[in-house]
Amino acid sequence: MSRKKTERDAGPGTGGGAGQPDLFGGAGDAPAGISPSGADKAAPSGPAPLAFSFSKLSMYEECPLKFKFKYVDKLPEKPKPYFAFGNSVHAALEFFHDPAHKEAPPLEKLLAAFKEEWDSRDWREKGYGDPFRSDADYQAGLKMLTGYYRKHHAAFAPPFLVEYSTDVEVDGLMVRIIADKIEHAGGGELTLIDYKTGKDVRRSPDQLHMYQKICELDPALREKLAERYAVPVSAVRVKELRFYHVPTLKEYSFPRADDFAIGLFWERVLRAAEGVRERRFPPRPGDFQCRFCDFRSSCPVHAAEPARAPDGLAELAGEYEAARAKADALRIKLIAALKAVPSGSVQAGPFSLALKNGPRWTFRDREAVISLLREHGCYDRACAPLLSRVAELVDDESLPEEFRRSLRLLAEPGGAADVEVRRRGE
Repeated sequence: MSRKKTERDAGPGTGGGAGQPDLFGGAGDAPAGISPSGADKAAPSGPAPLAFSFSKLSMYEECPLKFKFKYVDKLPEKPKPYFAFGNSVHAALEFFHDPAHKEAPPLEKLLAAFKEEWDSRDWREKGYGDPFRSDADYQAGLKMLTGYYRKHHAAFAPPFLVEYSTDVEVDGLMVRIIADKIEHAGGGELTLIDYKTGKDVRRSPDQLHMYQKICELDPALREKLAERYAVPVSAVRVKELRFYHVPTLKEYSFPRADDFAIGLFWERVLRAAEGVRERRFPPRPGDFQCRFCDFRSSCPVHAAEPARAPDGLAELAGEYEAARAKADALRIKLIAALKAVPSGSVQAGPFSLALKNGPRWTFRDREAVISLLREHGCYDRACAPLLSRVAELVDDESLPEEFRRSLRLLAEPGGAADVEVRRRGE
């Protein structure tokens, strides 16, 4: 079973591409004088074409610096569960729609293809935090594919191609696409279908526009049409574009994009490619993209921010605050009760309770106290500073009188009491 790959990590193509192009060069494995699209022509004398794809366009437009971290610096990324899930569903659908099948394979084999891809990595490698969430997604995948099978198996017809990967050189770019499914409508007209397994959201057809442009330029696709249907094809023409949302079994169709729409889209591609060539990688921060970015710790925008709190820490802090407030209320009640005892101490069941005197002085202006302590070299003696230690400094005759007088001006008479509770025998 072949594994579904995104355009970002795809290896050598199954279409015209002879090898994986690197970021700033052409396909490394293509023989000299042979273009990655399969057409014979002389080796170009100019700079090597820039490897590009819709995924790279999307990332550059989202944040050029993120693009640099991933494709230029090649910083590692964390595995994403949704990639693992999507890859497994795509692998199952690739098996189901294999053009070699004359009829729909049984449901059991479709689910087995999903399981084979799913089991190729454990839950940690797929990026899950625990095995239970991985198991839940596995069950969701089985349910999703069962629904897909029930809807489509009766009208099954083998498509022209599935998981068609190709690299085509155009305008100084080596553009890679991976089309999930291509259907032939006759006369060289095609329908391009891309499966989605994430949220059911309104999607722009930009990705499909790139697929339309590249498919219509791809000489290898014309050759495959002629080979498959034994009909010479002078030109490939995309007739329809579709997103298929597998979880809801919904199809979203778009008509063929006209030259104006393709031109506007291609201007975006060329602007992004120019930015990459000229090494323009400014950060483009935003609440959503920054929150989920794997390169946040390397980004200068977030260099000085505190570490992200672990999950559940806010709830623990809330519980601590509530417990501390309850403990303070109980301490006040205990102090009031002990003040009614002449000795200030008493035995109560297994506990020994005694009043303790608080500091003689209290301070409200903390910043002024800290400034004065630093000025006279006493900050460390106050232990960064504890108010009980600061209060001791007021009466410390070893310190300069001027300092003690200044500190006293910041102080107010204390007199607060505290309580000590111990179990007898401790």
